Amino acid sequence: MNRLLFQSGNKTILWEPSLYRVDWLNACEHCQCSKGIEVTSRSLSGTYLYAGDAVKCPQCGNQGVIDADGDGAWVEWDTEWED
Repeated sequence: MNRLLFQSGNKTILWEPSLYRVDWLNACEHCQCSKGIEVTSRSLSGTYLYAGDAVKCPQCGNQGVIDADGDGAWVEWDTEWED
């Protein structure tokens, strides 16, 4: 995972992405799970997500990425799923 580098005054801070489990994103397109969707994000709280954040369904393992437009965020799920 990429580390983000911030400089504030004389301090340099490395910021690792965190894993959040959220229930407010659109359901997985493969299994329809919508509880505990795993998002790896640079967000400080998990409330605001960023376009490109990695997403994984906890039930079936389907993956995707966050897309956002400034007003909201949603998952663009992987559509090439193989059973």
